[in-house]
Amino acid sequence: MNKRFIPIASDFLKLHEQHKLIDCYRSIIEKHGLVQSSKPMQNSENYFFILTGGTENKFIELVKDVKNSDKIKIIAIGINNSLPAALEILAYVNQEGKEGKIYYLKNINDYNGLSD
Repeated sequence: MNKRFIPIASDFLKLHEQHKLIDCYRSIIEKHGLVQSSKPMQNSENYFFILTGGTENKFIELVKDVKNSDKIKIIAIGINNSLPAALEILAYVNQEGKEGKIYYLKNINDYNGLSD
């Protein structure tokens, strides 16, 4: 099964800043076999990479068309209010009767943060 990560950021984070931030974590993410995607894909293991706070509504829009979204995987980082947003997303996921998991990357050297 393909493994994808979908970055989600609020509008205040400019596109070039998003790319820089993703690049900081790219080696960790690629080590776990994830490739970047702009949206979740059917028949793929989708990880939602929360770059900033204020992303809950963007997440809801992205996940609504994915049929196999019973297990939601969320990647949070230690900056930009990513973790609080991930917790809000997890609360939404649970309210929808689905199972979710947050993978927390404490810093750009946290190679164990995506391990089960």
